[in-house]
Amino acid sequence: MEIIELLSAPVPFNRETLEKNTYLPVSIFDELGNYYTLVEDKIYKTSKEILISSVKQIFESNPKAKFPQSVQSMAEGRYKKMEKLMKAVPHFQKNRYLMEVPALQKTFIFKQYNELNFLLKKAITDLDKSHFEYMAAPALKRQTAYGDKNVNTALEEKYGIGLKKQDGKQLSETELQEAESIISAVFDFFKIPKDFAKKTELIISFTHNRSMKSARNAAGVFIPNYKAIGVSFSDGYNGNISESKKILAHETGHWIDALAGIDFSNYSSSTEGTIQSVLAASVVNSMNDASSSTAYWCESTECFARAFEEYFAVEALGDYSYFTRKFYCPKNEYESRIKPLVQLIISNLQNKL
Repeated sequence: MEIIELLSAPVPFNRETLEKNTYLPVSIFDELGNYYTLVEDKIYKTSKEILISSVKQIFESNPKAKFPQSVQSMAEGRYKKMEKLMKAVPHFQKNRYLMEVPALQKTFIFKQYNELNFLLKKAITDLDKSHFEYMAAPALKRQTAYGDKNVNTALEEKYGIGLKKQDGKQLSETELQEAESIISAVFDFFKIPKDFAKKTELIISFTHNRSMKSARNAAGVFIPNYKAIGVSFSDGYNGNISESKKILAHETGHWIDALAGIDFSNYSSSTEGTIQSVLAASVVNSMNDASSSTAYWCESTECFARAFEEYFAVEALGDYSYFTRKFYCPKNEYESRIKPLVQLIISNLQNKL
């Protein structure tokens, strides 16, 4: 496939096609700052500035123009085009593992898609969010659900956390007891230092029947800019409280990942060279049914959180069904790779204070 380098001229986008793709071109970039864009079976190599100005010219000509949302909104067919582009660029062809391992390709493409989406939104629409907030949190943030209003401090002394209900009402005695049962199971198991949670002002916000604010139909959610975790009471799982505990373990993984990445302004699992990124890559490379996974299941942050969930489910609850679950790790890989890395990360957390 022909690669044309543009030093000053704009990328010759087809306006109709770019509008159909909600103004997000089929582009990838390398660590040297080169951007590669696929347009009608030709690849255009440009700088970041040229790519932005090329898209901006078409975007601003339509007052109703909008970029797609991040995370799980990749349009049908885009993945195949990005895969085709990646495999045609000599710079990426040099990476044998990227060329040969489908799971790594999915992680790479998914990350590139979201990074480009954020770059263009930031440059063209004056997006008022940091990269961390944009990549990590849902679009809607509700003070009532996750903010520091009406926070119950019953567990602050024991665990250093605040509790609340997402509807803004006070927790009943029954709800408080169930919340403590869920939290104690996870925080006692991971031995999370009380002062660590307290210094980070963590809030755990509960809801009923999985009616999660800002993340509809989600089992749980982590909202980094509110320093809050959302979890459903057991009525969201037909009264099975162990499911709520597993979800909290998963979201606690996201919280730990975010805290470890503060110095990078990103999740640590998404930062090359960290032990958290090694854990995420280990999950991608060893999980069940990897070949059938979508980009979401290969995202580094999700792989990291699933590792914490599986570790808790197996070691604390004795739920060995995880070894055969889709997108979790089989026993041999779990024992040899996942478990030791999770334990090391937890140990580092406990020694941090």
